[in-house]
Amino acid sequence: MAKLSSTQFKAVDDQASLMPGVDVHHSNLQPYRLSFGTGGLHVNEAVELASIYRRCEDWAEATKRALGEEVFSSRRESSGKRLLRETAHKLRELNTQELEVFIEGDAEERTCVIWIGTCRAYRLIEEFAIEVLGKHYSSYIPNVTYDDFDAFIERKAEWAPELERLELTTRQKLRAVLFRLMREAGLIDQDNRILAIVLPPRVQHLWEDGDGGEFECFPLARRA
Repeated sequence: MAKLSSTQFKAVDDQASLMPGVDVHHSNLQPYRLSFGTGGLHVNEAVELASIYRRCEDWAEATKRALGEEVFSSRRESSGKRLLRETAHKLRELNTQELEVFIEGDAEERTCVIWIGTCRAYRLIEEFAIEVLGKHYSSYIPNVTYDDFDAFIERKAEWAPELERLELTTRQKLRAVLFRLMREAGLIDQDNRILAIVLPPRVQHLWEDGDGGEFECFPLARRA
């Protein structure tokens, strides 16, 4: 079967994300969205974009204004547009209360909230956080490895052809970015050791009346 290069996959991923009326990243019948390969959590830029959205209450307009204000000023225009689009994709997964905590919160609160936005936006990240990171932590396995990611992808690829078709270089890039995201979220250290998390009280309050799914995305030492 032909493999998808990084460029080819971006085109497929973008097309899937634009399908009207389809929840791409939460339905098991839809392809995984893998455009998280654009980079890190970009917390500071996400706060700027969320603040712009709070003023205009329209994500398309907020993204347009953020582009004009050069929120990702150190990037080329094309990559800046893509980063803004993916950042907006994560922020759109947050409800009003979560956005308020994200905008007004401290660095720790912001990191927790944007990690949840990332998990909701990219089902593959959410499943890795729960099925690998979380299970390792609860089983007293002290770290996660690249081999864990590769085995995880192999399992998923059995019923997700978009994963089976990935070129090796694209898979390696996604793997590196995911581990970077987990480090930036404070879930693992530089040696890929799992770090126990205590959620800030205000963040915990956001989700304590729900089904608990958000808590599963963290290696929780305890709840505050």
